[in-house]
Amino acid sequence: MSLEEAKVAAPVMGPKGTAEHREFVGAIEHHDAGQASAIMRAHLQCTADRVAPHAILC
Repeated sequence: MSLEEAKVAAPVMGPKGTAEHREFVGAIEHHDAGQASAIMRAHLQCTADRVAPHAILC
């Protein structure tokens, strides 16, 4: 799925992803590796779940 397709398919996800990235950076700024890891893990899982139906398997 391209970024343009994602904007149409799930317009709320852009701001949600941006907020997750900000939380991630905040955790890093507070030297909280555990929290940063948990935030990014959840973010990546959400992204993977959303794009999996469109994935091209090699």
